[in-house]
Amino acid sequence: MTPSSDLVELAGGVTARVVAAARVRMPGEDLPGLRDRLAAAFPTTLGAGTLKQCDELTLIAIEAVRRARAALPDATPDWGVVAGVRTPGRRRMTDTLARFREKGAWGVTPHFIPHSLLHSAAGLVGQAFGLHGPGAGVGGMPGSEADVLRAAAAWLAGGDLPGAWLVWAGWSVEALAADGAAGEAVAAAVVPAAAGPAATDPLPAIEALASGGTT
Repeated sequence: MTPSSDLVELAGGVTARVVAAARVRMPGEDLPGLRDRLAAAFPTTLGAGTLKQCDELTLIAIEAVRRARAALPDATPDWGVVAGVRTPGRRRMTDTLARFREKGAWGVTPHFIPHSLLHSAAGLVGQAFGLHGPGAGVGGMPGSEADVLRAAAAWLAGGDLPGAWLVWAGWSVEALAADGAAGEAVAAAVVPAAAGPAATDPLPAIEALASGGTT
């Protein structure tokens, strides 16, 4: 066991410092309560009406950023957000199609659509925290987690951003069934840093920091 470094190499030649990180794991039965808590925490930037339509993984992503941001009381609103949410909207789409078959067009709402896109989580994280930097969803499929690192590396290497939020979210089990799987998310705040003894494999290092452990 070696101590996890807060320096990570996002891509070749691009090093960043992880200044805050958090991990969230939430069983499916606890998600309605999370929706209510986030509505209370963000009454003006999100509110109950917006959160009602949110994909469950977006809720967990916002909660992970909220917990990590507690360690950064002076964070500026100029940061960007890169989110890699696995199969966003997949469960909502499955439920909506089943309801459409049963009740027809008047039995479903179109409002779930903008909340089920690749960029939805990044956009709502930015909206929740009043961020003015760029926001983008990347990857979206199992095995594409490193796409978040590469996207953040391109942004930070440009020298225009003081920092970026990196967010990953997915289900503990990739299945359409609503029961049994927990939602999981990791959020990390990174800032540009000079090259140093960065972690050779940044994803495990970030996960260890988010869990408060070691690599």
